[in-house]
Amino acid sequence: MAIIDTSNTIDSSIFLKAKLKDNMVGDNYYIENIQARRNRDWDYRFNRVDIEEELERQYHYTKDIPVYTPIEVVINNVKSEKGEAYGSDWSTIAFKDLKHPCDLGSRYRFSTYNFEDPTTLTEEEKHYDKSIWICVNRTPVTAGNSGLIRRCNSTIAFNGSTDLTNDKIVEHHFEPCIIETEMKFIQTYNNKTVPIPQSEFYVIMQCNYFTNFIKTNDRIIVGTSDLLVRENNYVYKVKAVVKTDSKKTFNKDAQDLLESTNLIILALDRDLVSPNDDFINRIAFNAPIYKVEDQNKDFVDIDEGDIKDDDEGSFDNAENEINEYSLVMDEDCEQKILWGEECEYRVFLKYKDKLFDSKKVYFNYEVDLKGIKEERQSVYYEFVNEKGSNIFKIKNKKQCKIGKLNIVVKCYVPTHENDDKFLITNTFEFELGGIY
Repeated sequence: MAIIDTSNTIDSSIFLKAKLKDNMVGDNYYIENIQARRNRDWDYRFNRVDIEEELERQYHYTKDIPVYTPIEVVINNVKSEKGEAYGSDWSTIAFKDLKHPCDLGSRYRFSTYNFEDPTTLTEEEKHYDKSIWICVNRTPVTAGNSGLIRRCNSTIAFNGSTDLTNDKIVEHHFEPCIIETEMKFIQTYNNKTVPIPQSEFYVIMQCNYFTNFIKTNDRIIVGTSDLLVRENNYVYKVKAVVKTDSKKTFNKDAQDLLESTNLIILALDRDLVSPNDDFINRIAFNAPIYKVEDQNKDFVDIDEGDIKDDDEGSFDNAENEINEYSLVMDEDCEQKILWGEECEYRVFLKYKDKLFDSKKVYFNYEVDLKGIKEERQSVYYEFVNEKGSNIFKIKNKKQCKIGKLNIVVKCYVPTHENDDKFLITNTFEFELGGIY
């Protein structure tokens, strides 16, 4: 039996562990070493502070303000390539956990002048005494997991409308934003009536449900208002909207595109002040409008007791009251779908003046384009619906001038497709239009 000298050999387990896994897998030996070193020296870092991190980005309509949760980070100043400090509105933050997410557009709440423990403050104190910061740059392929953040130095006012018009404004929303203080150019030009000093600068915001509604020619008040001299106030018009830093090249639908886009950059031009501009509340006339969805609909669960009305009627004898049921769509929904557009619609089962919880109702659909042969209908539209759902989408693939798209909706009461209970039907009509 041969004798092998192992005195100068490396432990094979260490040798194998030292081989790095590809694709930056978080448990490879190199990253494990960095994480262990950070864990050891974390408590000794002088610039370790308590801040708050936005818990969830608002991709859907809500009246609630964003929720922030406490987190401990290391904060540093930002310097230019020449070594010059950018100032207190720029910072970098790093997390103890190397795997902690830090995407572009992520928001944080703190004040560089007073790093108080967030858990000791009220929501009102945190809302008015702290600032919102947005992550505007990071390097995801480094193991340090740090992000460049900038302080939001102003807010932009939005109008909330039930039908996306100025006629039905029911609420307002103020979105934190970063106003670039450096003027890109300043010039003066004259029209036929009045000389207008014009300046252009940029605004950076998080891409979310509200900011996604901003469009060209929307009017915005930025900066602090002068309530004593109205002529000292300025209003700006949106010149361009750039939705940037998408996480993916291709997206499945509009919602997927929204959730993958991180930042929105606005280019603004000076505009004439309107008598309808509200400088007290900093809400410009023709400000950006977002869709207000009814979150207070009188929903009813589909249970035998809930469907009764003054102890009369139930699932067992509801057929006697079938005329009390109806299928309705969201108010002010667009009936004309332009070429290339994809519109989303919602259907609700209604009993007298109450709406059923749609998650407990089974919906079925029949789609037909009148005047077009069945084998040719797929050329004109695309109908998308999850089985049983009250939400469906229609995409206009080609204008149709000779017929209209009829959607027959069938609703089974109470819940099942093959239930022997009665069903409610209604037909909704849509027009496949052109480019305008």
